[in-house]
Amino acid sequence: MTMPPSAEPTLWELHRAVSQLREARFAQVAKRHKRSDDKKAVARRLPPLDSTAQRLYRRPVTLAEQEARAERDAADRWEDEGGHCPAAGTLHPAVGPVTATPDPINRQTR
Repeated sequence: MTMPPSAEPTLWELHRAVSQLREARFAQVAKRHKRSDDKKAVARRLPPLDSTAQRLYRRPVTLAEQEARAERDAADRWEDEGGHCPAAGTLHPAVGPVTATPDPINRQTR
């Protein structure tokens, strides 16, 4: 897009230039990341994994699965400890009988 310095490009020329730049950028990115068809073709050329490697493979654990397992483990640990939190100390029974005292503000008279 060569123009004399005094002439301004039209809107159409700007649109075309931006589109060309975008397509050129996309072509560079598309070369860096192979398409899935290319990956499949390469995978077909590789030798298959032996049975030992297939048995040893473990699927990666997702974050949601890790959180669910942590919640389950925490609940199991809580039940194993009898629902008691060791950091809180032991609860002591009340020394005498607990009686309800009337609330002087909300006292109702009969």
